[in-house]
Amino acid sequence: MKMGYNQTTIGEIPKDWEVINLGKASPGVIGILAGYAFSSKYFNEKEGIPLIRIRDLGKNSTEALYNGPFEDEYLVSPGEILISMDGEFKAYVWRGPKGLLNQRVLKVWSKNEEYLDNLYLYYAIQKPLRIIELQVGQTTVKHLSTKHFDRITIPLPPIEEQRRIAEVLSGVDDAIRRVDLAIAKTERLKKGLMQKLLTEGIGHKEFKETKIGKIPKTWKIVRIKHIASVKEGIYGKRGEKGIIQLKADSILDNGKINSNAYALITVNHRIDEYLLRPGDILLSNRNSANLVGKCAIFRGEFSECVFSNLLTRLRVHSKDIIPEWLLYVLMKMWHDGFFKSLSTRAVNQALLRKGLVERLRVPIPPVSEQQKIAEILSYVNKKFDLERMRKEKLVRIKKGLMGDLLTGRRRVKVAM
Repeated sequence: MKMGYNQTTIGEIPKDWEVINLGKASPGVIGILAGYAFSSKYFNEKEGIPLIRIRDLGKNSTEALYNGPFEDEYLVSPGEILISMDGEFKAYVWRGPKGLLNQRVLKVWSKNEEYLDNLYLYYAIQKPLRIIELQVGQTTVKHLSTKHFDRITIPLPPIEEQRRIAEVLSGVDDAIRRVDLAIAKTERLKKGLMQKLLTEGIGHKEFKETKIGKIPKTWKIVRIKHIASVKEGIYGKRGEKGIIQLKADSILDNGKINSNAYALITVNHRIDEYLLRPGDILLSNRNSANLVGKCAIFRGEFSECVFSNLLTRLRVHSKDIIPEWLLYVLMKMWHDGFFKSLSTRAVNQALLRKGLVERLRVPIPPVSEQQKIAEILSYVNKKFDLERMRKEKLVRIKKGLMGDLLTGRRRVKVAM
């Protein structure tokens, strides 16, 4: 055992730390309040006080207002800790306006902030909540109750160290929120540019009405079957050996291939016609309604690979179009919900048949204009990817800090 540490029920912690059980420490140390089942007849969108439901956690606003009677104890102020009681047992700091605590949402708070810092409590309960979620999920429908707090034991450093730990972790959370805002801003920019550039082009003043809407007068409209070959993928037996097969979850939202998501398959016939080449576009042909039509471009991530029967390959063969242009047109269709509306529905599935894909009409500008537009959208995509990578790095940093600071493996300096 490390010098200066004690072995406890939650592992080794510094000798000057305590261990407290939140269920047994309440009501003297923490307050626990489950939300109230407010009558839906008072719900509306125009007047009243914000009603905080599970779906609102993690946001800064609510979807519904409540304009009926309530008890003051169910009021929630900005900065208070809320926990979702169904599905994912996760703690949140409420950052929206003052609102009402609805059913299936739990509020917890420190009753003595000279003993237990409220923000430290928020960070300390996250791991125990996750453990309870995993335990409950093995036996029944996931549902958290106040009785589960008898299972929550947390380490308790001296109060000044609690505050310093919370300060460090909240600093990382602030950085993550700033990156989230930048990501959202770039996403809006990307969607706006796609809408404008893929329908209006660059510098056009004359337009014409077509079957797919208004486009520049000099643009053409063609069906996909006239500019690209369309082929559905291959089924194979999966195992630990074989050829790499890209799947539906190999396709990322940004039009790229996730090279970490693939299967290995063996097949009993020739695969030449299913091998991918750089520039091939893969489109999800069978998926949930929101994901069907999601697409990405293959850029040679693997030297040899095929694609699943749940994907459709589009291989451009016309000199009048570049693959990147077709990719962005298809991505816009997916973002706009076009494929969702066009698909054939089955139980929990939506299907895009090969013939339907071949008959799709797409706008075709001059190749030089396609290239300019693709470059602009590619630049915004790269900016988006960099911001997302920055967030992933911050999340990893936070995870490491929580593992170190909340166990005392790494001590923070406290001003004397």
